[in-house]
Amino acid sequence: MSTTQEYIDAMKRAFQPGRADGLNVIYQLQVNGSGGGTWTITIANGQCNIASGPAARADAYIGMSTDNYLKLASGALNVAAAYQQGQVQVGGNPQLALKFTELFPPWASLVSTGQQKPGTKPLTSPPPSPTRAESSLADYVAAMPNGLRADRATGVQMTYQFQLSGSGGGTWTVTVANGKATAAPGAGPATVTIGMTGDDFIRLARGNLNTTQAYQQQRIQISGDINWAARLTDIFSPWAGTVGTAPAQSSPPASPAAPTSGPAQPPTSTPSPVPVSGSAHSQLMNGSFDEYQPFVYEGEAKVWKEPQFPEEYGKYWTLDVHDKGKGRPHLMSSAVFGPFTQKYFGGGGRDYHIHGRHSQVITSRYSFKISLLQTIAAQPGRDYTFGGSIVSFYKGTAGERADGKIFKTIGIDPTGGRNINSANVMWSERDGKDNEWRYPSIKAKAQGSAITIFILMENTERDVGETELNIIHLDNFKLE
Repeated sequence: MSTTQEYIDAMKRAFQPGRADGLNVIYQLQVNGSGGGTWTITIANGQCNIASGPAARADAYIGMSTDNYLKLASGALNVAAAYQQGQVQVGGNPQLALKFTELFPPWASLVSTGQQKPGTKPLTSPPPSPTRAESSLADYVAAMPNGLRADRATGVQMTYQFQLSGSGGGTWTVTVANGKATAAPGAGPATVTIGMTGDDFIRLARGNLNTTQAYQQQRIQISGDINWAARLTDIFSPWAGTVGTAPAQSSPPASPAAPTSGPAQPPTSTPSPVPVSGSAHSQLMNGSFDEYQPFVYEGEAKVWKEPQFPEEYGKYWTLDVHDKGKGRPHLMSSAVFGPFTQKYFGGGGRDYHIHGRHSQVITSRYSFKISLLQTIAAQPGRDYTFGGSIVSFYKGTAGERADGKIFKTIGIDPTGGRNINSANVMWSERDGKDNEWRYPSIKAKAQGSAITIFILMENTERDVGETELNIIHLDNFKLE
């Protein structure tokens, strides 16, 4: 019987420094149940240190049961699927949480066996680690249609072509049409062609591949419509758990039956959310901040310096200015902010965003505290996860990096309330990291027929001077 600490020690031996090039991250690992505990895992300069106890500050938090920890150690846990099922809890940066499995490949075989140490709790023997031979690369491609998210493929008519290298590699086409997906070997006309190794494709199937990072590292090659490549993980959820099963036979929803006389019958499936009032949307609207409305402040639609630089913020969002500091914050679409900074601050004029067409910009030389919110119809008792992408630049993109100056937090009020000071609001970590994209996430169970999501931004620097601006960009928010 091996102890928890022996598994932790084996993790350190399994660490892959070659996959941590340039990575500086702190994980907090929480293992719940018999033999469990809390550990701080620090990755810096290609080295790994693991210490018992919670982290003073962590970039990502990962929690799971001892049973799932054993499965992770043996390579038998699909982390993405377990997260979606609520078996793995993730806080902080979800991309770093997914990176965890790349840094620590299965380590159960490295666990030392021996007599139990005094004061430690034994863990049951882990299940045997599956071998690659059980499923071929072709099996993983054939099972890909099982991962289609039909609700996100409505009206989609397109074809992915995968060129996979390495053992068992080859070319396959995966076509999405009429709410279904099909996979076939061979090349053909494609909307977008994606090249990668077979091992990375399997990581994709397991939900363990950070596609953005892999593309930046040139592990993924793309030709054709890059926008469809970017949507790949939106359209397909991890499907490794279905390898070896028959392809899913999904079809468009049936037309509603004609009404019949007599008492109304209860629905046989969970109803879709419906608006509960004029202030609630049926779904999260404009999460990518591609549509805008005028920023009306003190009864006036604002512009910055000149009429061609209108101030605006995301359509469908509600804006609250809690503290304007010595001046007031300025809000702009990135399409307007780029030319503005080019004229007045010598910028490059770039429309800076990472998703869709634009991003939301909040900027000021003075301190401020503002929030954006939406109230959305919900199903009572259902879990909702809200998250997105935020980056801040202290004293602008060319300024010094200074953590702890600009704070970004997201929250959910599961009762549908719209007051950021309410005790009902569940908040993510108050993130003060600067000059890098952050990916906050928060999960809550709806307690009524609506929930409210919040994005709270606080700039604590009172005045950075006339030639400097503190900047925040918001992009690609989702509610799932």
